[in-house]
Amino acid sequence: MSFTDNRYIVKSPYEYGTLSSSTVGNASFVRICSTVSNTTVTLKNAVGDTTGSVLIGTAGDSIVIEKDVNETLTTNQNVYATGEGDGGDLTVAYVTSGLQFNLQTAPTSGTTWTDSSGNGRNATLVGSPSYVSNNGGGIRLNNENGNGTDYISVPYNIASNTVTVEVVASFNPTSFWGTIWSNEIYDTSGGYLAYMDNSTNLYYGIPNNETTVTITDSNAIRHWIFVINGTQASLFLNGSQIGTTATISNQTIFATGDFYFGARHNNNGMEFVDTMNNSNSADYPVFYQMRVYNKALSGAEITQNYNAVKDTYGI
Repeated sequence: MSFTDNRYIVKSPYEYGTLSSSTVGNASFVRICSTVSNTTVTLKNAVGDTTGSVLIGTAGDSIVIEKDVNETLTTNQNVYATGEGDGGDLTVAYVTSGLQFNLQTAPTSGTTWTDSSGNGRNATLVGSPSYVSNNGGGIRLNNENGNGTDYISVPYNIASNTVTVEVVASFNPTSFWGTIWSNEIYDTSGGYLAYMDNSTNLYYGIPNNETTVTITDSNAIRHWIFVINGTQASLFLNGSQIGTTATISNQTIFATGDFYFGARHNNNGMEFVDTMNNSNSADYPVFYQMRVYNKALSGAEITQNYNAVKDTYGI
């Protein structure tokens, strides 16, 4: 991974605990942990020189101050850097602007999936789903067919016609419909949803007026980003757009029955139906990470979020 001059790169927290010091050779970035205190960071540029500067800021893209190399950092600062060099095993942070909930780390037990966004929208695991430990952990929905009872419910409702839904999951339904996510009232064409009516047709958008794309029949772990931006709808798979951006109606009716993964609501917007499924227990659907934004992620942000997960899931 390499970066071009004058591009600000946001680093996620370093995962190994407190650093006492860090010297990065032949690179243009510095990684620090979230508990940095009195840490001297030495930055070497792409040719190994210790000239240059480190940009210190808060979460997001706002640069606060600029420090010369070899200066002391204070607690809980994020490090940015400019220049060109080999990024090595840099862990890229996902987008936080507009984030409404973040189901990032699946629970190993219990029925609560904690929202790590800080917004308190903890999900409930409904039915009898199971934890799986591969690829950092996920929640398996043990649904043999669309009448199964396992799904994930989040106390959140889409409130406008601009939304992004991100899902890392493996699913390949054999009973239809198989729902990916939903926050809809089908009877009134309210809200939005995404589902499959066979193993290669995926529908998403406004109920009764969905956009359709053709996908590969597969139970591999995949990264999906659904973007609704007013009267435009687009879908990205593993960082690349599927098909073209579709023109859709301007949605003015929104659901109030919570956000579901792996199920949709009954046509009146209540309870649940059409769970994600597979007749082979080895291929039961697994949800690994899910995020929802109250904005349309840009192309660069979609790439950022894909880069944040691709190594974990080998995609």
